[in-house]
Amino acid sequence: MKLQSISKRMQGIVVLTVGSFVALLLWIWQAPYVECFVNEGSCVYYVERNSDFFAADFLYALLMFGLGVLCALLFQRTWWQAGLLFQLGLAAYSVLLSIFVALAGQLVRPLTMINELRADAGIELRTLGAIFILPAIIQVIITVSGTAYGSDPKQDKSVE
Repeated sequence: MKLQSISKRMQGIVVLTVGSFVALLLWIWQAPYVECFVNEGSCVYYVERNSDFFAADFLYALLMFGLGVLCALLFQRTWWQAGLLFQLGLAAYSVLLSIFVALAGQLVRPLTMINELRADAGIELRTLGAIFILPAIIQVIITVSGTAYGSDPKQDKSVE
């Protein structure tokens, strides 16, 4: 019984990790390219194109929110029963995954020169608070749904 719950927890971690890589690919594929002027090796952005920055950040936030909801709904019972220490580790791991997705997106799609004066800026997460969306939504769903289960061991056995 104990081994089965550990493997179920690890399945959730694997699903979260694979989901992060899928979110990374979707973000790289769908985030808009922002055109800029190149001045002394750095980008000077068009003011009217700031909506593209918003679209890239919103897409990242939406992907992390969807991943968090999916994983939390699939593994809410197991993660709730794992205890507080596991949930703290899960929150830290999901923050690291969010940071990885943000940084990897920037590395995979860097600044691309069009000509000497113009370039397509690389993908970049400008709203750094968005990295906390994934752990926050996971913890909220686990906590809200977990409190509905209570701590009755008879109830836990009847569900499994």
